[in-house]
Parts: sequence; C-alpha cells; structure tokens
Amino acid sequence: MNNVAVETRELYEKTMEARLAHLGARIDRLQEEVENTGATTKVEFYKWIEDLRDQQVQVRNKFREMNNAGGEIWLDLKTGLENSARDLKEALDKIGTKIKNFPRFNISPTAKWIGLILGGVMAGYFISRFVHKNRKSA
Repeated sequence: MNNVAVETRELYEKTMEARLAHLGARIDRLQEEVENTGATTKVEFYKWIEDLRDQQVQVRNKFREMNNAGGEIWLDLKTGLENSARDLKEALDKIGTKIKNFPRFNISPTAKWIGLILGGVMAGYFISRFVHKNRKSA
C-alpha cells in the first residue's frame, strides 16, 4: 500500500473511532435519562437500551475486523461498517425520540393522596346514587 492509502485508512479509522465513541456516549446519556424515569416505564426503556448496546457491540466487532483486514477486503468491510454505524445511529435517533416523547407522570405524594381521596368520594357518590335509584324502583 502506498503512503496516501495508509494515511487515508488511518484517518478513516480515527474518524470512525470518534464516531463510535460519540454514539456510545449518546447511548450512555439515554440510559441516564431512563434511570430518572418512573419504575413502570424503565422495563421497556431498558429493553430498548439493551438492543442498542447489542447493536453497538456488533458495530465495534465489525470495526475490529476491518482494522485487522488488509487490501481490498478492508474496503468491503468498510462499506459494511458504514452501513452498520448508520443503522445504529438511526436506531438511536428513533429510540431517543420515543424515550423523550414518552409521557411521564411525576405526581407528588400529596397529589396522589388527594387523587385517592377524590376518587373515593366520587366512587361513594356514584354507588349511593345507584343504590338510591334501585331502592326507588323496588
């Protein structure tokens, strides 16, 4: 290989390493965001994060394989790596949007109690109306 090809390959590998590090950092930030959500939503979110991590491992493995390859094989592996990195970014964008747009209900303990009390009052009202109505018809 000539010097230009070696320099181009080294530059590409450094650029791809930085790109993969950036994607990994984005996954880390999403995971931190998930850890700050309610317990009921975490299970689904963790599944999504786990899928992203699996995809990240596959991309990293392709990157290592490309680094160890030579000649024309390197170019073929580069194309596959590009596609895998693009797919990871698209999945990350999609899941990130889902997590950010997922409804969150951060209700204070006081508001929960008020809701329970009002719910009980309303249930009592409707039950008494139902019982009262049935007594009239009997």
